[in-house]
Amino acid sequence: MVLGAPPKAPVRVFGTVTRAGEPVRSGTILCVGEGGSLLSKLKMARVRESGEYEIKLDEPGAVVLSYQRDLAGGGAGEFHVTIPEATEFHLDLDVPTGGLRGIVRGPDGAPLAGIPVSLLRAGGLSSISAMDQGGNETSDESGRFE
Repeated sequence: MVLGAPPKAPVRVFGTVTRAGEPVRSGTILCVGEGGSLLSKLKMARVRESGEYEIKLDEPGAVVLSYQRDLAGGGAGEFHVTIPEATEFHLDLDVPTGGLRGIVRGPDGAPLAGIPVSLLRAGGLSSISAMDQGGNETSDESGRFE
């Protein structure tokens, strides 16, 4: 085992983060690679005022990139990508502007308050926001969630 050895196949991933065609002005990109321990595959980068970001990965492969408005759980977009074998990979990220809302109802059709609601991805790498239970909502007193 060699401690501190440089990565064998590093990839510089860079691009611009936009929302509705306009660059976002701040935030963080979290990147988690498939395989290995979570912390060994976790990379972070700040989004500059121009919307640009850059992350240096140790190797190519399947990753989940997550744009966070702030590190206190202000997630806004998640991207499942396969990084190719290359020294550089340009990847622009367009953060979704939509959302999901509804009403939780019981078997009798009455609204239910205090029910946790989560959106889960079918297949592939798991959600970064699900790791800390972020992205979850709880229905209000009228059963509504957003």
